[in-house]
Amino acid sequence: MSERDARELDRLRAARDLLVERGLLVQKELAGISPSIERSWRRSVSVHASNAPAPPRFIDSIDARNPLVVAAGPVLDRWQDSLSDMRVAVFLSDRSGQIVARRLTDRGDGRRLDRAFATEGFDFSESALGTNGLGTPMEDRAPVFVRGPEHFNDSLESLACAGAPILDPRTGRVVGSIAFAATLKASNPLMLAMAREAAQQVEARLVEMNAPIDLAATAAFLRSRSSKDPVLVLSAETVIADVRALAVMSPDTHALLWDKLQKLEWKEPSNVVELPASSKTADVHRLGGGSVFALELHGRDDDEHAPQDVAARQPVGRAADAAELEAASRVSGIVALAGPPGAGKHYSARDWLISRADGEEPLTLDAAAAPTAGMAGMAELATQAVQAGRSVVVRHIDVLDLPGFRTLEPTLRLVADAARRGSGTREGTPDTRPRIVLTFDDESLGEQVRSRIVALAPISTIPALRRMRDIIPGLVRTIIDEWPEDDRVAVPPAVMQALVGWDWPGNVSELRTTLELLIAQRGGRVLRVDDLPEHLRRQTRSLSTIEALEYDAIVDALRRAGGNRSAAAAALGIGRTTLYRKMHAYGLDREDKPSVAR
Repeated sequence: MSERDARELDRLRAARDLLVERGLLVQKELAGISPSIERSWRRSVSVHASNAPAPPRFIDSIDARNPLVVAAGPVLDRWQDSLSDMRVAVFLSDRSGQIVARRLTDRGDGRRLDRAFATEGFDFSESALGTNGLGTPMEDRAPVFVRGPEHFNDSLESLACAGAPILDPRTGRVVGSIAFAATLKASNPLMLAMAREAAQQVEARLVEMNAPIDLAATAAFLRSRSSKDPVLVLSAETVIADVRALAVMSPDTHALLWDKLQKLEWKEPSNVVELPASSKTADVHRLGGGSVFALELHGRDDDEHAPQDVAARQPVGRAADAAELEAASRVSGIVALAGPPGAGKHYSARDWLISRADGEEPLTLDAAAAPTAGMAGMAELATQAVQAGRSVVVRHIDVLDLPGFRTLEPTLRLVADAARRGSGTREGTPDTRPRIVLTFDDESLGEQVRSRIVALAPISTIPALRRMRDIIPGLVRTIIDEWPEDDRVAVPPAVMQALVGWDWPGNVSELRTTLELLIAQRGGRVLRVDDLPEHLRRQTRSLSTIEALEYDAIVDALRRAGGNRSAAAAALGIGRTTLYRKMHAYGLDREDKPSVAR
């Protein structure tokens, strides 16, 4: 810092301290102070705002459904992405002055800002903290740049913050503010223009979100369509449909369909989408700037008047289809089931085996619980079960080396021989011979063991849950139906949308754990959005195909690096700052995130 700059900071500090000490009658000593800063200082003194470097009030009442939070989310993400090479943080405050969102471009800045309590939940209103880049723009209803000792509170002196108010486009009322903050040394005059532009972007998003379904436009659209095709119009919370279109709609279908619509790319005036759990497709048209969609339904009508409950039209709560597992087992009696941790391999296998054995529970053995020396005893248990006509699931085969797997092979051959002998079973006759299911994480499976498994049976794969969003509503219902009747809860459409929209890095296990926690702490018979964990309430979009591939690559790199982010960034060929930013965007930097270890 130059000597001139240091003198200017000393002058600002002295003027502010003089006003605090002598009160509002001070006049000429404030010559040369920005009018907006002087007005704010005087307001701060008049309401007895604190200038001591003490923690501001902690409110912590963030509502993820607040339209301001929802509208600003994508705007904050875009600015964070565009500022990835600058040490600038972005803040959003609601009308009360509480910080409700923060985006960082450098991990070190997070620690510095935390020390100044510039993080979610703290009160940065002007009445509480004095002049600052979030509270002052709301009081002045105008953008403002607050540098160093222009801040009223000493704890913010090291920062420069440019903020702008966010106005409700319908009423003109201030609903919050957005601000860009950097260290005083790293600040840039362009930050004020950035704040103005960001505020305008949030206001535009509010216009889009607040656009109701225009009944006149909807009626005109319906009149322009062919009468032979069912038509429906929907937004995030509303559906307008003719009688024929009602047959394919349900709360679950709406949640899945809305998720699909959010991921469409609009290069043409219309798009085509497959309806969940239906033989129909739909031509999709955007109304209301993308917040409302009109759909013309096409396809077979043979099931048009049947109940269209999603759970009844797909494998209910299964990550793998029972018919596919049965078909895979016919040749050798063995099913090799691969998938990421928590994908529901054991649950799917157990569910299928119970259904084909008139409710008899299969024997479940866990290779991870037995060292190689103990595999002989486990193999003996498997043999005894098979000889008694009972099916077996052997989990975590990927932990076995070749000698360990060989101890199981006599039992596997026993089942395979029985399957070959019974291959001539008359069609239509139930095949009740026992089956063996081997489950494993395909990425961790040794090549030698893999070759032995492939020689016995083809490997079927259960993908990550985010690749199978269509089964989430049925899966939720199946999990809830397992609970005692007094514990069961209803899942309204808004909650189901949040569940469908999340990417479940912990797969089915994470979903099951989340639902169990919700049932343990719920306050009624119906789940509310407010009951959901913060990361589910905050997420507002699903990953595109490219984003999903990027997500997988990051998770895999972190796993291979043992959680070392520097090593993971090097393996991916990106900088650490970029990795931190992407981890934040995908929810991988949460304290409560599911483990990425496989």
